[in-house]
This record gives sequence, structure tokens and C-alpha cells, in this order.
Amino acid sequence: MNTFENLSKKIIEWKEYKNVYRKVFADIDTPVLFNINFDYSTSICIIPYDSQATINYDNKRIFINEPILENKKK
Repeated sequence: MNTFENLSKKIIEWKEYKNVYRKVFADIDTPVLFNINFDYSTSICIIPYDSQATINYDNKRIFINEPILENKKK
């Protein structure tokens, strides 16, 4: 299976999970963040550990609030 086929399969799985989460959390008025992969997963973008982030649930965006390539051990 090539990378594109693998990613396409993952997208289908994510849509199935999203449908389940929508049903489970339908009765609460709280945004739920899901489908954030860490560690050994298909990399689409980098979200560094120990970084400050802002989540905009209305616009479905995550913003990293600091440079991701900055050396924190100064």
C-alpha cells in the first residue's frame, strides 16, 4: 500500500470516528478535540510536545503560540 492509499484509508477511519464522537457527545455543550495523533503515527504536521497552543473550536484551527524549531534549552 502506498502512502496515498494509506492516508486515504486513515481519512475514512477518521470520518467513522467523528460520527461516533458526534453521537456520544451530542448532549453536552462542550467542544471536543479529537484525531490528534502523537508519537508513532502518520505525520501530517508537527505539534511539538510542551508547546503552548490555542484551539479555536469555532473555526476548527489549532495555533502553536511559539516558534516550533526554537531551542528551549537555553
